[in-house]
Amino acid sequence: MALILGKPDAIESLKHLLTGDRTIHNGDSHRFEERYLHVPCVIASNDIAMIAADAGLPLNVLAWPGLASAVELKRLGVRRLSAGSGLAQALYGIAISLAVDFLKNGDSEAIAASGIPYTEINELCSNEAMTKQMKLPDRVYHLAEAANLPLIQRNGLLSASKLLDLAGLTGADRDRLERSQRWAHTRLPNGVQIRDQRPMPPKALESCLVGLDPAEWYAAINSRVFFWLDLDRLNRQRAACEPRPQVVLAVDTAKLVAAYCEQIALAPINTGNARRRPARRGMVTFVPYPVWVESGWASEAAGRGFPERKRSHCPVELTVADSVPDMMRFVIGVCELAPGQPFAPLGT
Repeated sequence: MALILGKPDAIESLKHLLTGDRTIHNGDSHRFEERYLHVPCVIASNDIAMIAADAGLPLNVLAWPGLASAVELKRLGVRRLSAGSGLAQALYGIAISLAVDFLKNGDSEAIAASGIPYTEINELCSNEAMTKQMKLPDRVYHLAEAANLPLIQRNGLLSASKLLDLAGLTGADRDRLERSQRWAHTRLPNGVQIRDQRPMPPKALESCLVGLDPAEWYAAINSRVFFWLDLDRLNRQRAACEPRPQVVLAVDTAKLVAAYCEQIALAPINTGNARRRPARRGMVTFVPYPVWVESGWASEAAGRGFPERKRSHCPVELTVADSVPDMMRFVIGVCELAPGQPFAPLGT
């Protein structure tokens, strides 16, 4: 939702929108899944705090003269601060000023003083520099059912398909859980729990899948284990699991990647959600880690027939094919969450 403020009753109008039905503009649905309430031109801290408290969505504000610092905005509840066109406007202003001065006075010193050397420009555009951008965070996180923690500690982190193997399920009973949408949280015969797949109705998948049918997509999802890179997304999944107790496994990314590099793939979207104008997806959505480091999202773009995402587009999911049998070797922290308790790492 984009709301242009400036009239005296703008905040009251926003309050009305926040308490009634609202349509959220989600941008290019093929490139983004995150839903934000985008409110430009609001700078008063009390207005920002009110909007953040009542929005029910992560709040995005626009950089604007008089706006509080990023630290203060975070305290007020803002999730994202956008530069908008501000950086481009500033660059245009600098360029125009230099051009006017040069045309008027022929002053070369000002131009030389403001520029950066060709060597630095070339370095910024080099393959090595691009590769440095393709860096994962130090920690990734897996949200598990608390009831499954003893199994994880004993057998490692297993995909849903591997859990079905462990439970001895075959035939139609297995297909119902592995190749169809699971409408309900399920307890397997051996007591292990697997989650529902309510956000992936087959009708929605039919509209967004590339080269697969829904049964094949369910099978693909069930053959992987998943890690979140973003804590907001983790906590949204945690809320969807209410009221069941959950545990968060904090994982050393570098060690996991070193051990499972060939099995790791990165996804630019939440592959387990196909609601609300779902992004196009297929097997190309899972970009192998070495490919991602080398060429970003190019292979995914070619496979789905849309423009390539920028290299700066952060992965949403880190996935490992099949299982991580020695999972606890990479775990640096286990946090048990009571019903209603969000996850926050120590020190945040």
